[in-house]
Amino acid sequence: MKKLLGLAVLVSLLAPAMAAETPALNFDQGVDVKSVLNGARESAKEMKSVRAAWGEHYDTDCADVTLDARTTDSGAFDLVSRIYQEQCYPVGGPHEGQHCYDQLVAVERRTVNLRAEGRSAMLPWEKDVFEVCLSGWWLNARVRQASHKYSLDVPGHMHSGTIVAKALEKIASLPDPDGIAITSYEPGTGDFNLEFADKWSEYYPGEQTVLRILLRHDAFLGAAILEKEITLPAAAGYKLRLADYSAEFKSKPKPGHKYIVKWSFKRLGKVSKDAWVKERKSDSKPLGGASLMAVDDECKAAGLRTCTLRDIVSDQCVYRCTDGGEYRMPVDAGGAIVCPQIVFPF
Repeated sequence: MKKLLGLAVLVSLLAPAMAAETPALNFDQGVDVKSVLNGARESAKEMKSVRAAWGEHYDTDCADVTLDARTTDSGAFDLVSRIYQEQCYPVGGPHEGQHCYDQLVAVERRTVNLRAEGRSAMLPWEKDVFEVCLSGWWLNARVRQASHKYSLDVPGHMHSGTIVAKALEKIASLPDPDGIAITSYEPGTGDFNLEFADKWSEYYPGEQTVLRILLRHDAFLGAAILEKEITLPAAAGYKLRLADYSAEFKSKPKPGHKYIVKWSFKRLGKVSKDAWVKERKSDSKPLGGASLMAVDDECKAAGLRTCTLRDIVSDQCVYRCTDGGEYRMPVDAGGAIVCPQIVFPF
């Protein structure tokens, strides 16, 4: 009896689409359940276009599901979609048109949960983000951000249940936007010293970090002083002296004026995607007295050869010298990348 009652409900929902091709049912004489269900499935395929012809439309209810390295199941959540049908009636005379309005004809509800299966180990900051939506009678899901490639098994038409995200293979995901933090910014009298801490450097052995630096005057329409991308080996900390790139300054910083550093970073290698994280900025701080960027000029005038740091390549500090030459020396690595900012080789 329960099976026949459920079948009657299903047939009533599909009746408009099936009316032209499904024979009437006589429950007193018995029903070929398999035949009717097959007909219902075929009619359901046409339901979207049939409903569109009736002038139906619906709103869409979506939810974001986020699973981190320690979570594989979202728990149950509800989605609700309201379905409307356009109703029209004539107004005035036969040539004066009609008035139309939306009438609520159904409210669809689904109780859903999403479960990830077959994932390999994830990195501490990685997460999988899925979007699950109910649009009228149709439940669907898609991957928005993920540590793996997934295939999604979504419950069928008019069903609640579990969406299964089956992991197929591990892939590189976005780096942790909070993985690197600025710990010090001191303009001094022109050095513009910066220090950064990298809390995930141990996960990037042999890979590189790219810091994108924008030094600018902190004022309305303040001019950019320096725009620079600096590539360094992944390390627990990074120290920069922006005065070392003074030859690339677009204008000379002025004592007493405030300057700010906007910065971002990305990872180069196999662990994370090659993608910039959201830009951050330092505090605004004033430049002190006489600029130390004049050191090179003073040394030139005195006939001294000075070399300022320009890059770090593998295990060597690379310097550009006042005589136009290049000078290299081994990196002093004690957990952080340390290269003297200025040297006086003979």
